[in-house]
Amino acid sequence: MPTAAFAGDPLAPVFTYADGPDDAALALLVVSPLASEAVGSRRALVQLVRALAVRGHGAVLIDPRGTGESAGEPEDVTFEALCDDLRLGLDELARRFPVARRHLLAFRYASAAALAVADDEELARLLLIDPCLDPQAALRQDLRHEITRRVMRRGSAGETRDDLLAQLDRGEPIVVDGQRVSPALFAGLVAAASAQALESRGTQATVLKSGRSTFPGVHAHANLGAFFDSVPALDAAVAGWLEA
Repeated sequence: MPTAAFAGDPLAPVFTYADGPDDAALALLVVSPLASEAVGSRRALVQLVRALAVRGHGAVLIDPRGTGESAGEPEDVTFEALCDDLRLGLDELARRFPVARRHLLAFRYASAAALAVADDEELARLLLIDPCLDPQAALRQDLRHEITRRVMRRGSAGETRDDLLAQLDRGEPIVVDGQRVSPALFAGLVAAASAQALESRGTQATVLKSGRSTFPGVHAHANLGAFFDSVPALDAAVAGWLEA
């Protein structure tokens, strides 16, 4: 039976949504995309958890702090806190599905934390969808969309991408799609050296790219404002990977 609950510190709880048989042999932690990217993907990821449960697998969806239903603000998130939330999610996965082999799915910026916790967690495999292996390049692309939106709303951007990146370098949060981006989180993402971490994981980690030939990027910055009720192609791709 699907269960929505909070886990961790009662003063700063993390939201979880779980479904699947208690004796599942395979279980997947689904990490919600961060901040505003979680909005459009919410329904699709809940449906993914349900679809995996129908196939006899266990799944837990978590909102890291600063995202979705969890406590905290995006501007206060650090890379270390993000990693702690993933570890908490893995603990919940093990508690809910005690005999299952544990797997982890993360999107975009959260992929760096998934790679980091894989060093000290007994994970079977990782699935990274559209991982931001170069956070600086990824943020520059996201800021391109942000500036386009500002021009459409106001008639002018007001600030360039370089201006906004300089603010982050000075330790000042910047606004992207209505959410304040944490300088501490961004610095941690850069320091995580995700490309090298991915290479070191070898066959343990799989990368999938969204697109016309695979599945819609429900989390993608360019798709913000679009709400995906379900994405059967995503469900099938994740289930096929989990069962391989």
